[in-house]
Amino acid sequence: MKKIVVAFNIFWWICVAINFGSILWFVLGNTANFQRGVDLVTTVIFMICGVPSLILLMWSLYMLKNGGLKSPFSMLGVTCLLVIMISLSVPLYKNVNTSGWLTENIKIDTMQVTADNQYEYYTELVNTFQRNSSIRLYLKNLHSNEEVRIKLDLPKVSGISWNSKKNFFTTLQPTGHEGKYILKTQKLSPFPEAIFEIDIKEGKAIRLE
Repeated sequence: MKKIVVAFNIFWWICVAINFGSILWFVLGNTANFQRGVDLVTTVIFMICGVPSLILLMWSLYMLKNGGLKSPFSMLGVTCLLVIMISLSVPLYKNVNTSGWLTENIKIDTMQVTADNQYEYYTELVNTFQRNSSIRLYLKNLHSNEEVRIKLDLPKVSGISWNSKKNFFTTLQPTGHEGKYILKTQKLSPFPEAIFEIDIKEGKAIRLE
């Protein structure tokens, strides 16, 4: 009997670890490691599954700290609660959004080609509306297929108005010097007016205005 009780308590600890992991994973994933706020859907899922999981988790930790299961006669009732705990953990694991944390969430404007037909380019808005957001210029050499991404020193986007057909946030014009271009933000873009000198070989964007 004693071995059964000990084995059950070990199983109980495993369930606690799984439940704690699901709560932690859900919170970290859906806040992009606390880089963004939570939406309504995430809040509802947490209220339905996360809050009961936390209650069962705290109860389990209290019980285990005080010796856990001491008699096999209470095993059935505790088993039912552990089944509920694991059942609540499944939707928490399934409804994790890792975009913007483990993977970048990237939105782009319409692809364009430079006037000298050397590069395809577009603007990348990375992890928009998060604290770890950034803006990059993507370039692809049409002759070598080499890809380059250059970070642009622009303020965080507070709002975007997307056109259903085409969106041109920047223009890239050749300067006559190999590998150097002038990038200008457009009036209908979510960025303030700015001009950059793009040095593709160095992978740098120098703000001129």
